[in-house]
Amino acid sequence: MRLRPVLVTAVVCSVAAVSACTADRDTPAAKLVAPAATSAAPTATSAACVPAPIEGGVLEGRSDDGTSVAALTFRQEAGPVRVGEEVKIVVRITGEGDLAVTAVRPDGAEAPLDWGPEPHSSSTFRQPGDEWGFGVTFDAPGCWTIELDRSEAGAGRLELEVV
Repeated sequence: MRLRPVLVTAVVCSVAAVSACTADRDTPAAKLVAPAATSAAPTATSAACVPAPIEGGVLEGRSDDGTSVAALTFRQEAGPVRVGEEVKIVVRITGEGDLAVTAVRPDGAEAPLDWGPEPHSSSTFRQPGDEWGFGVTFDAPGCWTIELDRSEAGAGRLELEVV
């Protein structure tokens, strides 16, 4: 029996994600689930935000300067990211220097991070760049932007839809 490439990729990413991080915030009850890909258009308040689907727990980031950005999302529930949900995000980003993370609500206001960013010294998440983890609770529906800025060189963003 042949497995579809998408299914194989999802399984490999899920296995890698489960073992990618062992920070104190991970509990045995925590599990990685991949929300269903959304094709929702940006909201009127977030016209510049174009949410990327989360496939196999992996969220591809964007950059205007050639920086590579990829992230894993760790969540308790399947389906789309929901208002009030805290999501642990492990991001790998190329560039140099420390990482600053800013969560931007659909209305353009900044939201505080729950914790992080914390550098990770080892991982099985095989993407280019250095790795950090952080947590954010999404408190409003719409298209959120997570801005990522390395202190010396490199910047990018993650964009995701919250329902």
